[in-house]
Amino acid sequence: MAGSSSCGTKISKAADFLSSLPDNVFTVIFSFLTTKEAFSTCISCKKLKHLMTVIPNVECKETGNDCLTKKREFMESVSRFLENHDSLIKTFHLSFNPLGYRYRSDVFYWLSFVLKNGLEELDLVFDGSNNLMFLPSLLTAPNLKVLKLSHCVVNLPSIIGFKSLKSLLLGSMDIPESVIGLICCHCESLQHFTLEYCSGFTKIEILDPKSKLETLILNDCQTMILDNLFAPFALKISSLKTLSIRQKIINFFFVGSPHINNLILCRQAEVPVTRQESRNMKDRIIGSLGNVRTLQLAGWAFECFTAYRLNHQLSKLEKILLLDFNVCLKNMEGLTNLIGHADGVKKLHISINENTSGNIDSDFERVLEHFSGDDYRLPPTVAFRNSAVHIINIQGFTGTLYEMSHIKFMLAHFPRLRYLEVTPIKEMDEAQSGAYADLISDFPMLSASVEIVMGSEEHFICKNIEA
Repeated sequence: MAGSSSCGTKISKAADFLSSLPDNVFTVIFSFLTTKEAFSTCISCKKLKHLMTVIPNVECKETGNDCLTKKREFMESVSRFLENHDSLIKTFHLSFNPLGYRYRSDVFYWLSFVLKNGLEELDLVFDGSNNLMFLPSLLTAPNLKVLKLSHCVVNLPSIIGFKSLKSLLLGSMDIPESVIGLICCHCESLQHFTLEYCSGFTKIEILDPKSKLETLILNDCQTMILDNLFAPFALKISSLKTLSIRQKIINFFFVGSPHINNLILCRQAEVPVTRQESRNMKDRIIGSLGNVRTLQLAGWAFECFTAYRLNHQLSKLEKILLLDFNVCLKNMEGLTNLIGHADGVKKLHISINENTSGNIDSDFERVLEHFSGDDYRLPPTVAFRNSAVHIINIQGFTGTLYEMSHIKFMLAHFPRLRYLEVTPIKEMDEAQSGAYADLISDFPMLSASVEIVMGSEEHFICKNIEA
């Protein structure tokens, strides 16, 4: 009982301390919390309930919109909250199905409360088949820094008047290519631009030297030629820090050789790469990557990238990241060819696709037996052109024959390799990790010294191997 009394006293003192803080302190604290977290904080203490009207980050997400009763309850709660809110809202996120024009006036009513001088981030997602149309005059927030619009119809050129806008996302909209150029050119502070599920263009051109755009993200965008499944759009870009393209198929090409620090390509469709895709990659994409510094390939993008042997040097490439990598002999040959044409690559990161990994329990003994012979301790005899790789990181390791063969090849052909980190899947126990670490440390290597780290953060084995 004494312990309970002491505990109750501590909680009471903590509550008294919280309630004694001035309101402006909580306003700052709430700016780092979600709407739900801020509400919970206010409800937990009676003296803080009045602060529900000063929560700066407001998120209104409709659920169960098939029920009209729940929809009306949701709308009434949003209206009541905004009407009673007596402080500036900094971020406002609304996910709502207005049922076409039926509840459009309610949306406009909410925006009239939200769009004030202090609003910095606006995120509007209007679910449903009919895109919501509203006047650009509603988007009057001079300090707006982040704008996200999905399933909307709006006069897009009006966005160029947002001088403070730093990040723009347009989703599920029809966007003429002329508008894309205007936005990138005239939004003076725009740094990040995302297009998701958009169509209506055949090219994206960003060449203005005054543009501050750093990141361009294209997610599943289609050209205006809708009757052609493979209708590639053109990218004419001078320079970017990051270009991320995630498409069902690789349906774009470069005009010129852009200066890109980080290029991310993800082919999302889990179907074999077509000859048309791989030919487009070889003839109209790879040859334009001479100025890329970091290359990240995900999904089936690697298979598309290496379908044909490379005949272009990626002279400025310094880092390669392969996500969802399918472990097989063909991909190992493709990786060898890729690295052989990128003489400056120093870091290689491979995340193995769990669907292609093996079964540890059934393969473990067979793999150890396979690599235990003296033939696998002989020095390498195959010459390899790349000698710059210093660091290799492999995640999702299961210890299959192909995975071990990949590691053996790398140790045998990278003379400047200094660090090899292998992170197995959670199902691999410490004893198995240790056995694999011992086996890897016995592989022949060209490097004079390699630090091999095997295991997870909780259990890892570190070996410093001298040739």
